[in-house]
Parts: sequence; structure tokens; C-alpha cells
Amino acid sequence: MQALYLFLALAPGILLLVVMVFFDSFKLVSWRALLASVAAGSLVALLIAGALFLVMTQYGMPFASETWGRYLSPLIEEIGKAAVLVILLYRTRIGFVIDAAIHGAAIGIGFALAENLLYLSLLDDAGAYVWTIRGFGTAIMHAMTTSVLGILAKRLTDQYGLDLLPLVPGLIIAVLIHAAFNHFPLPPWLQTSLQWLLLPPFFVVIYRYGEASMQHWLNINLDMDVRLLEYLESGQFRETPAGRYVAGLSNYFSGEVLADMLCLLRLRLELACKAKGALLMQEAGFAVPADPALEASLAEIAHLQKSIGKTALRTIAPILNAHPLSAWETRLLRNR
Repeated sequence: MQALYLFLALAPGILLLVVMVFFDSFKLVSWRALLASVAAGSLVALLIAGALFLVMTQYGMPFASETWGRYLSPLIEEIGKAAVLVILLYRTRIGFVIDAAIHGAAIGIGFALAENLLYLSLLDDAGAYVWTIRGFGTAIMHAMTTSVLGILAKRLTDQYGLDLLPLVPGLIIAVLIHAAFNHFPLPPWLQTSLQWLLLPPFFVVIYRYGEASMQHWLNINLDMDVRLLEYLESGQFRETPAGRYVAGLSNYFSGEVLADMLCLLRLRLELACKAKGALLMQEAGFAVPADPALEASLAEIAHLQKSIGKTALRTIAPILNAHPLSAWETRLLRNR
């Protein structure tokens, strides 16, 4: 029976993760990154459980108290899961809304897996009904709340910058959903059934929106990058707004620095185009071959940035920021 309980508690969350990765046509989240998010979510659950145990031994607060279950637990647990998302955003591990949703779900499921394993070790007398509700209900709730948090966090940080304030709306919504779930306004079996009815349309909307925005980004940015690269290589760069801007810097910087600026822009454009091409290949189902010249190009970019200096880099930042080479694009080219 214990094996059955283990299956009921863990299988639904694992199955959801597999389905999410399968339907992600761009395959931006590798299995290694996915498992890292699951592990991070599990670690958060264990840390919270350890902290709760210390509080219980110190103050005698009952584990299943109404205050904890309905109010404190949703707040503390969602903040813990949000901390993992913040780390991923700051380390530029998340490039688009769709992988924010997948990482969020992975963190939530990792949290639920660890939590259910802890409960399995503590609740020997709970029957199949309890573990069915925890596996199909609580675990999926954790995945959905952190996925919503990830979507809103990515959307708002893209719009307003990487700061803690844009994370607040998603955190509030996640806490409210979690708290409403813990209040059990409906019988557990009915609440879990409704949750599974909402799950497919929820993720269909996420995938359609995420992939539509990604296609738009690819179509617009790839076209801009390719055109500017063609202007650079054909000698027509001076005729573009970016070329006129760089030409205007000749009064402030030497010809050598200006040449380094153009080399830096060309290298970043080349790699950004390769990264976008790799995304299109992944969407079409092709394996992306490793670029043998990648590390040399990245080393040259680092050398040029150092050679140009901070002042000149800040001056040319408007052009570089319009055609960025992000950290996640570099990892994509490295097949990581």
C-alpha cells in the first residue's frame, strides 16, 4: 500500500512536468535546468519544514493549526518559491514567458514532491483518498501558483526592469490562490476535480500567448539584426541611423576605438542571429550543432569591451541595447 500512496502523491506532478516540456515547441528549458528547478523547489520545502520544526519545538505551535494552514503557510511558501524565481531572473536563466511558466511549475512541483514525501513519513494512517487529493490537488496547486508568479514576474520585469517591485503582483495572486485552496471552500474531491478542469485551458492560454510573443520577437528582431549586419558588411552602415550616431562620435573617440565599437557590434549581431536561428531549428525539431568558433567570439567580445573602456561602452549602449546578446542566448549556442 505504501508504494501506491507514493505513486498517488508524486506521479501527477511529474506527469505534468513531462507534458509541459513535451508541448514546448522551442525547447528552451533543458532537462538539466528543469531538474535544477525541481531540486530548488524541494530544498525550499525542506528549509521551511525545518524552520517550522524549530518554531514548534520552541513555541509549541501546532503544525496543523488553522492560522498556519490558511494564512501563514501560503504567504511563507509562496515567498520561498518566489525566491528561486528571483535567482533565475537575476542570473538570466529565463528568457521568455513560456520558460518562466515551465520553471515556475517545476519549482512548485519540486516543493510539493518534498512536502508529500515528508507527509508520507509522518502520516502512516492516511489512506489512498488523502494521497490522491495531495497528489492531484495540492501538488498541482503549487505548480499553478508558482507558474502564475513566474509569468507575471517575467512580463513585468521585462517592462519595468529587474527589480523586486514588479514581482509583487504575481506574489499577491499566488498567495491568494494558495490561501483560497487551503480554505477548502468545496469538498476536497470536488475542488481537485475543478482544478484539473481548469488546468488544460490555463496552460493552453500560456503556451499560445508565449509562443505568439516569441514568434513576434523572432520575426522582428531577427530581421533587424540581419539587416544591420548586412549594412556593416556591405559598407552601407554610415547610411543607417546607428551609423550616423557612431560617425558623430568621431569628435570624442579615436578611430581605433570607433573601429573596436563596430567590431563589437558586428560580433554581437552575428551571435544574436545564430542564437535566433538555433531557436528556429529547435522549433522545427532539428538538433542544434555546437558552434566551434563560439568561445573565440565570446573571448573577442570580452577583449573588445575591455579595450573600448567603460565610457565608450556607455556611449554606444543605445545601439548595443537595441541589438542585445543576452546570457540565455549564449547558453543556447553552447547547448546548455
